[in-house]
Amino acid sequence: GKSGLEAIEAQMGVLNGEGAALEVHLSTAVRPSEIAELGKRLKSVNDELKLLEDQWLDLSGKLDTVGV
Repeated sequence: GKSGLEAIEAQMGVLNGEGAALEVHLSTAVRPSEIAELGKRLKSVNDELKLLEDQWLDLSGKLDTVGV
């Protein structure tokens, strides 16, 4: 139910924070290896966020149909 949504939202919050931090690092990174590493991590954070977003939409859609 709703607690599932809240868990997903909490996780999305964490990932958003992580993504923002990675972007800050990326903007100051100079070594190509570091940039590549940060870029990879940022991509996986964004992929994870996309999955969570889909789960969230799926869950909230189900909650809507049962009229909670």
